[in-house]
Amino acid sequence: MAYEPSAFLFDEPPSNLDARLRLEARTFLKGLQHQLGVTTVFVTHDQAEALAMADRIAVLEAGRLRLNSARRPDLPPPDRHVRRESSAPRR
Repeated sequence: MAYEPSAFLFDEPPSNLDARLRLEARTFLKGLQHQLGVTTVFVTHDQAEALAMADRIAVLEAGRLRLNSARRPDLPPPDRHVRRESSAPRR
């Protein structure tokens, strides 16, 4: 790990772990991010994981930004296309 990084990039870090270890990994990474106060980009295809980890959510499709918003309960859901694509099975 870098000494005093300005940002973290995690690319699906717990994707191959069982449910218990995924939860432990998420808890550890979120605690580390808050402890160090470092901007963190957490790449995932799992909506539940994104909602558990994020202060902001961004959805990319074919290299284009489809959604970028604060994760707040009062926000409307993403548009129908983003919901459909984000819930489709991975190939």
